[in-house]
Amino acid sequence: RSDSRRSQTSFCCFEDYFFLNAITATFAIFPQIGITASHIKEWSESSREERIDANNGLLLCANHDALFDRHLISFNPDTGNICISESIDNEQRKALSISESTQLSMGERMKSYMRIHYKKFIDKENQ
Repeated sequence: RSDSRRSQTSFCCFEDYFFLNAITATFAIFPQIGITASHIKEWSESSREERIDANNGLLLCANHDALFDRHLISFNPDTGNICISESIDNEQRKALSISESTQLSMGERMKSYMRIHYKKFIDKENQ
């Protein structure tokens, strides 16, 4: 295995532990969909340490992971409230089980990563 693959594996293990003990997001996660460890600050922009930092990640179902990676959903780092792109209409939100009441509890370190993601979300919304 390459060093980057080992780092991703380490991240996933850290992330699994971190999710089970600290994340309070209320996404509807179905067993048949599975979950994905998603970096908050993009892998390509992260240092080696940031890539394996459990605070730089969320466990999301596949649909929410894809939306998060494309900056179509994010979380306000100050409130923890989910932010959903205006490009996702109400029918799509319902089909994707995206609830506007979803809130994420974040420590300061996770908030620092989320500020980066949230800024990209806001920039994309303002295009």
